[in-house]
Amino acid sequence: MRKWGLLFLSWVIWLASSIAMAGQDLILGPDQVALIGYGSLMSRESMSRSLGHPYEGPVLAVSIAGYQRKFDVAMPNQAFYEERNGEKYFPEKIAYLNLSEVKTPGAAVNAMVFVINKSELESFDRREWIYHRHDMASHLQNLNIKGGQAIAYIGNPEYLVKEGDTSVAIRKTYLDIIEQALSQQSENFAKKYRESTSSSSFQHIQDMKLPAADPFGYNKAANTAVGLCSHVFAVK
Repeated sequence: MRKWGLLFLSWVIWLASSIAMAGQDLILGPDQVALIGYGSLMSRESMSRSLGHPYEGPVLAVSIAGYQRKFDVAMPNQAFYEERNGEKYFPEKIAYLNLSEVKTPGAAVNAMVFVINKSELESFDRREWIYHRHDMASHLQNLNIKGGQAIAYIGNPEYLVKEGDTSVAIRKTYLDIIEQALSQQSENFAKKYRESTSSSSFQHIQDMKLPAADPFGYNKAANTAVGLCSHVFAVK
């Protein structure tokens, strides 16, 4: 009996090990793509706003080797403002997080991976219009992508900005979305996020948005959504 018990225990250990190894692979269907969120897209709610429906797929934590996260890409702004002395102050540009390739040994950025249909990328292209798609599959340290791409949005060169530019601001609501996403992850994930994100001296604004403004194409997504609460479509 003891022999069979040991054999059973060995089988359980082997099975657990096999499952753990299998968990390192993400197998995509022919119409699927992995989408990497490293800023506001780490939030399931933010993901749902762009999709136009609640996201119900897998959410996987990953590390991207050879990159640093920083506020160095900015969107021309005519939508977001801050009240100052009874007047609306519109920053010329609004900065968002970006991934920059670095040569520092051991550099890595943690992020979240979602799985969407290829046809849904159009919504993200509209949202991330100052970025371009980049396949990061070969840079993922702890996840093997099988059968497709792992897309991250990287800032276009013409929209990159440098520290010290006084025309650039960071929206508080954007930072709040990121903090909300981090609060849903482990303390270690949040710690790694802060370690892999460069600090910025850009001004922060307590932002409001013009009612008719739709800089990220959310209105189009909201109009096609079925059964999704309107509050999901708050500003990015």
